Amino acid sequence: MHLNVMICDDLPEERNTLARLVRHYAASRQIQLQLDTADSGLHLMSQLRGPGQWDVVFLDIYMEGMNGIETGHRLRQVDSQCALIFATNSQEHGVESYELRAADYLVKPFAQQEVDNALDWCMEEQRENWRTLTLLSEWEPVEVRLRQIDYIEIKGHTAHIHMNSGRVIQVRKGLDALEAEIDSGDFLRCHRSFLVNMASIQRVDRTDFVLAGDVRVPIGSQNGARARQCFTQWVMDHTWR
Repeated sequence: MHLNVMICDDLPEERNTLARLVRHYAASRQIQLQLDTADSGLHLMSQLRGPGQWDVVFLDIYMEGMNGIETGHRLRQVDSQCALIFATNSQEHGVESYELRAADYLVKPFAQQEVDNALDWCMEEQRENWRTLTLLSEWEPVEVRLRQIDYIEIKGHTAHIHMNSGRVIQVRKGLDALEAEIDSGDFLRCHRSFLVNMASIQRVDRTDFVLAGDVRVPIGSQNGARARQCFTQWVMDHTWR
């Protein structure tokens, strides 16, 4: 199991303390950890490449410049599914953190057990979002997170799997087989040669789904109405109420 965590706090001692608690959690559960840190909201946003980069983001609320709530809103514009855990000295912003679909709200100083409980909850609730797919690319197994896939395009007999990091993984497999392996309601067969992750779609125009960077995934003419209807329903189902 892999866990990608971001800790954003403008106080070095607070970042270091939380990093130590998160590392202890990962070691105790034999989880492979990728840990990033930021000393401000702007620093965090400068490191953000796209949705799926971090599984869990710890955000301090009271930071100089862009505070944690503002950072959370900007992060949510890019990644609607990562788990947000607010770490602060006061419960004053509890309602705002709820509106951002925060996974937890930890009041400093917090103990190892509190961090463990918050991450355990995230691990259980986000299990579907953190599912992985193992692919054989150039005779080497590659494990990828489903939510880090933007879309899959078939060219000839090769599937080109476009990740939100910009990486493209090529595998000798058909779209039917990949769609069956992924088996997720987040993915839509919008064209006979394309499978798109609806969480990556930013808008829809006349002929395409448009992703970040104006990347376009075509909507097949034969199933265009169905594809648009499926995406509209997906958006409604995933709107926070």
